[in-house]
Amino acid sequence: MEVAHVSSGGVGGGASIAAMVDADALRYRVLMRLAPALRHGFAGQIQAVYFTGETVARRVGRAATLDDARAAVAPLPEQAKTLSVRAQPLLRWLRPDAQDRLPLDRVVDEVCELMNVDLSLREIVLERDGGSAAEVVAMPWLQSLAAGMLAVGDRCGAGATLALATSAHGIAITRRGPTAAPAANPYLVAPDDAAALATACGLVATVTTDGLALAGR
Repeated sequence: MEVAHVSSGGVGGGASIAAMVDADALRYRVLMRLAPALRHGFAGQIQAVYFTGETVARRVGRAATLDDARAAVAPLPEQAKTLSVRAQPLLRWLRPDAQDRLPLDRVVDEVCELMNVDLSLREIVLERDGGSAAEVVAMPWLQSLAAGMLAVGDRCGAGATLALATSAHGIAITRRGPTAAPAANPYLVAPDDAAALATACGLVATVTTDGLALAGR
């Protein structure tokens, strides 16, 4: 695999204001690309609780005794708890916590869940290999992986494979198969953009001829 570009470093300390502004602009671009998936995720969780509430309301209306009414409302606490748990990965994107840590495999899970529908609609196969239980600071990896998958995936043609290889050293994102020019999009993420964001997040990014690799410092 030929290496075309290497980037490392991080925003902070002596970083310029311009560099921080550029990094925030890239984060916003990634967030706007993920917005439909985030909206769909929130709607799905809230809708489940809504449907349960409608069912409970009908059962309470037909309840002949207090015990019947209690049985009818019994599912609500568990549904609310499920909503809270399932919404956490989505909320991470809206209110990042600098102290939040996750296993690297979990980071990959969360980003793949957001990306999978869009990739499927474009007939791009998402393939995962390897794994790592090593804990990392979540948000830099989430943002950098999402940016990298967008950058590489946008250049995949129908029938291509977007492959993720996770190890203790980091994540390699590789395109295999047909290529295509990126579709017009005001929030397009180029490979060098993804590398710049990873740099701003304190990671090391390597742009290659067919993908992008991310590693911790």
